[in-house]
Amino acid sequence: MSSDKQTRDGKNVRFNAQASERARVFQACRDLYVSERDLHLHYEDGVRSTRRAHPAAESQECPYPGLASFSVEQAQWFFGRDALVARLLVRLDACLAVGGALVVVAPSGAGKSSLLRAGLLPQFACGALPGSERWPRLWLTPTAHPMAALDAALPEVTRSNRGAVGEGTHGPMWGPHVQRHAQPTNDDSAECRLVLVVDQLEELFTLCSDERERREFLDTVLRLADAGPDGAPPVALVVFGLRSDFYTHCATHAGLLHALERNQVIVGPLSRAGVRAAILHPARAVGLDVEPGLVQILLRDLGAPELDSTQPDTDEADAYEVGRLPLLAHALRATWLCRAGHVLTVDGYESTGGIAYSVRAEADRCFDGLGPQAQRTAQSVFLHLIKFGDGPHDTRRPARYEDLLGNHAPADETAEVIETFTRGRLLTREHDTVTITHEVLLRAWPRLRHWIEAHRARYMVRQRLEEAAAAWQEAGRDPGLLYRGHRLDEARALVDEKDTGECGPVVSAFLAASLRQRHRTRRIRQAVTAGLTALAVLAAVSAALALHQRNTAQQERNAAILGETRAQADLLRETDASLAAQLDLVAHQMSPDTSTRTRLLSAQNVPLATVLSGHTDRVNAVDFSPDGRLLASAGGDGTIRLWNTARPDQPAPLGAPLSGPEGALRTLAFSPRGRFLAGAGDDGALHMWDVRDPRRSTRLDTPAGDGTGALNTLAFSPDGHTLATAGHSGSIRLWDTTDPRHPRSLGEPIPSPADEVHGVAFSPDGKLLASGGSEATVRLWDVTDRGNPSPAGRTPDIAFKAGNPGFAQAVAFSPDGRTLTAAGSDQTAHLWDISNPADPESLESPVSNNVVNTVTFSDSGRLLAFGGDDNTIWLENVLAPDKVWDLTQPLTGHTGHVLGLAFNPGGTLLASAGADHTVRLWTVPRTILSGHTSYVDTVDVSPDGRLLASGSEDNTVRLWEVGNPTRPRPLSASIRGRAPYVNWTDFSPDGRTLAVAAGPDIQLWDVTVPTTPMPLGERLHNPRKNFLAVEFTPDGRTLAGGNGDGTIALWDVSDPARPTPFGPPLNAHAGDITRLAVSPDGRTLAAAAQNGTVHLWDISKPARPTALGTPVRASADPVQTVVFSPDSRTLAAAGNDATIRLWRLTDRAYPTPAGPPLTGHKDTVYTLAFHPDGKTLVSGSFDTTLRLWDVDEKGRGQDHGLPVTGVIDYVNDVAFSPDGRFLFVGTGEATVHILPLSTQTAIDYVCRTTGDLLTPELWKAYVPQLPYDPPCRGRS
Repeated sequence: MSSDKQTRDGKNVRFNAQASERARVFQACRDLYVSERDLHLHYEDGVRSTRRAHPAAESQECPYPGLASFSVEQAQWFFGRDALVARLLVRLDACLAVGGALVVVAPSGAGKSSLLRAGLLPQFACGALPGSERWPRLWLTPTAHPMAALDAALPEVTRSNRGAVGEGTHGPMWGPHVQRHAQPTNDDSAECRLVLVVDQLEELFTLCSDERERREFLDTVLRLADAGPDGAPPVALVVFGLRSDFYTHCATHAGLLHALERNQVIVGPLSRAGVRAAILHPARAVGLDVEPGLVQILLRDLGAPELDSTQPDTDEADAYEVGRLPLLAHALRATWLCRAGHVLTVDGYESTGGIAYSVRAEADRCFDGLGPQAQRTAQSVFLHLIKFGDGPHDTRRPARYEDLLGNHAPADETAEVIETFTRGRLLTREHDTVTITHEVLLRAWPRLRHWIEAHRARYMVRQRLEEAAAAWQEAGRDPGLLYRGHRLDEARALVDEKDTGECGPVVSAFLAASLRQRHRTRRIRQAVTAGLTALAVLAAVSAALALHQRNTAQQERNAAILGETRAQADLLRETDASLAAQLDLVAHQMSPDTSTRTRLLSAQNVPLATVLSGHTDRVNAVDFSPDGRLLASAGGDGTIRLWNTARPDQPAPLGAPLSGPEGALRTLAFSPRGRFLAGAGDDGALHMWDVRDPRRSTRLDTPAGDGTGALNTLAFSPDGHTLATAGHSGSIRLWDTTDPRHPRSLGEPIPSPADEVHGVAFSPDGKLLASGGSEATVRLWDVTDRGNPSPAGRTPDIAFKAGNPGFAQAVAFSPDGRTLTAAGSDQTAHLWDISNPADPESLESPVSNNVVNTVTFSDSGRLLAFGGDDNTIWLENVLAPDKVWDLTQPLTGHTGHVLGLAFNPGGTLLASAGADHTVRLWTVPRTILSGHTSYVDTVDVSPDGRLLASGSEDNTVRLWEVGNPTRPRPLSASIRGRAPYVNWTDFSPDGRTLAVAAGPDIQLWDVTVPTTPMPLGERLHNPRKNFLAVEFTPDGRTLAGGNGDGTIALWDVSDPARPTPFGPPLNAHAGDITRLAVSPDGRTLAAAAQNGTVHLWDISKPARPTALGTPVRASADPVQTVVFSPDSRTLAAAGNDATIRLWRLTDRAYPTPAGPPLTGHKDTVYTLAFHPDGKTLVSGSFDTTLRLWDVDEKGRGQDHGLPVTGVIDYVNDVAFSPDGRFLFVGTGEATVHILPLSTQTAIDYVCRTTGDLLTPELWKAYVPQLPYDPPCRGRS
């Protein structure tokens, strides 16, 4: 077959096509109403395709837009939606006759904007409707001021001047007025129509806060779409583009609701043929080839199910998760950037991270390329570009470029951030506005998702404040719109936290006016109070009539006090978690309900602290004795205080304070054997104390020093024979402390280029000394010869990152000596790999919010703690050499800078020294397991409750001894898979075998001896896709494996070393099988699927499984988890729609809903688990929370109370202990949390870790209505 066509530039292109007997020849071009479109003819046979069009020279322009929508100018690269464009044109043709607007509804990421701009609008220019090539066409979004946007946009396509279209009110005559102005200048035909496309209609509800303007805009635009008198055609063809999750918002406007009921088109996923066209034809349009097999890989990763021979390739149902289209577009653009010559290759695609990870990889690449300060600016910029809603309703919002520069200092750094992410096509800058390119980024970039959830509350307050201030300004500064009461307090707290300049002048003026009004109101109230007092005397006469109300009043009073106490605790939770937990205990004493219970449960995996008071000035340093039974603190008051920490729950001072030199003590350290304590400070001398009897410590007579200025730092060598000191002189001196009573100087001082040295530390083998100071470098010294130190190797210094000038405040070695850390004034705790001291390698380093003053490792080397001028302490998991993970939320409570930190041996306690004159003793929960180096996706407990298995994306399964879950113990061995990550694990009912699904394989392991697990038999392999779930039946004889190709395999594992398949896999034809569950009675297998369904099979006879009824429709979104109740009578499922649904299985073939769906989570629910008694269901979500649900005997659920918090990143999996007393939680922060579920255990933990923190002074400040009754008195 051949064809000739002349292009628009007059050149002839010859097309040829050929086909074998079974191949299909088709023309991949526009279907209906298409003209002047280049034709692409090709044939397909299996997975191979051959281009028969003779291409033009290869273009250097990328035909894939990435996260951005296709524009009108890119219409020649927009493929795959021909049939849908035709449907829209047919609907609009009907609108010409009867009037009315067309509403195009689609989920976020379905391609709605591209469809309207590159698919629909160009068709009018081609004359798709009679005369439409002469019609003016306008595309706009409502913005925060939709009427202004409409008035500004119409003159661009009509003959009117700006503002003329909006003359007067937009009343009944406005439509003809627009029609007159909409006439093209060379056409006086009355048949001319305006084509008006209003995309992103949801902005009316997210950005426009003026209900009047919103209604005026809708009335105006819908009036344009109405048919004229006597059946005349409408003034305009109006098309609305609406995000589907804002569907219900439209019900408040009658005209819009009518349009939805009468004329809407829903955009679903592309067909497989459409996806192929969207991949292949743009490439061929610019002269590119696509490597054979790439299309199939893209279809697979997109989630499109593979078809058998009986299914047509045009069926759009369940093609893939509809919101993933931007991820495909971004992956294609990234693949184009990695192309090999003129070929888009499989290797290029895989190097981008694929559909699932390319956006995340690009965002992380842009972010990691910024310096620490710029990274903090990036967080602030992105949060300013988001309109916060209720979880799934978060949307992007534009911001003026100049506003972003003005609100984030320094401006050049903000400009760098915007430029970096604009180059990465994650931000879009048009004219003077900046916006997030596509809302899919809010879901696809975990770092941004974490920022959103961490700052949601504050930014919601900020948004409401900005909207209120804008309304006040627009209303002529109406006093009736000013803030009062709680809203004003909330806004003031926000502004106190951030400079008012960041909020803008209108917000600042609004707050100032609100405060002035509050002061005036108070003065008036005080004047009125005097008069009311007299009236109160008269009212006392009727007091006897109100006696019967006394009990009610008392109850109301108690309820008010309870509410106030809970509110105070919630306000304190981010600034002093320990005091907040104590107030939770007070609330629990008043009302031990589910709300206070979940608050207390949340506190158990949060480090809490007790306060050690006594110093009268700032505390500069702390150190534990080698046996951990003694803590020393050095203060600006010139004293050292000793504390007995043998019982961490009852720390107590030991003896009288040790008097030091004149002036402040800046540093101290115990000798390695704990017999002596060294200290130094302002007097520039080294002082020693004998602390063998800490109750009667003695100061040794002979101070040592060179009198060259104050000493900032000192450190003992590991053998205790050498001590290094340094300070204001800029030099480092080594002392022989073999006889601590008579320290002896060793050689000449080590000269340092720094004007001042702030930190020194010996390596664990004593051969290296690190120093850091005012020169913004950290230096390594070889001190093997104590009398003649020298720079270590060819690279004597480790400079801070370029662009981050400052100085090192402190240094520390990891216990294995392979890692060095430095506390930087550039707000970073720097990390280096110094395995080769001559060539240190910079590692990913955690960033704080202010200057970092102190840094230290735990003795295991797993944890890094640092603190500084933001008054907080950060705990980091540093097991992974290339990734630092937050272990917990920042530790808050100090009201001044954190100046010193020290772990006790074992790492269960952390002491902090503060400028607020206090020492805080923090308990590091044993129940946070930190052995993994990436996300923990699966946790499972052996049936006897003694063994925990956790599987991670670091490609390991780790085993833990959890016979006593409050003291878990890691086992030495770990199981490593062959795939990049572990998807699922499951113990056999006898606890002797562990099934591990990793990539396309399932491997059985003998864990009879858990310290040395052994593989059993050959791997069970699926060559098509990965196994995502694996489950044993209760009798242990059958194993089920759920695969990403939509199939489930069943094996006979009566002999675990020789598993054999029962037959061909079960096929759900539903996309990925995301999770499996086997009922406790062993009769039913449930499979959660990507297409939103749950499939049930009877597996009573595993060799002949039978499907039960039709798949249960659980959601329009993917289902991520499914679970049976212990009695097998109730089924629960949840997924991406953040909703949990329960069904009763009285008839397994016809599950019936059990009560209404359970809502409360704000993002995807990844995991569900029933308590062994069946009365409680727990859910874990991407929103970082756990929720408990009470389930009755009929399977109906209801919320148990507030969510359980404490996890920083999302919750991937949960599992109960067999006795139901503990919950094991796998998290996105590379940890496993063990959560005791006993309220009494939670109370004991708070009291043990915080002691008598709630002093009479604090009680009076927070609970003034009640007599002093501290909740932990006599408990700790």
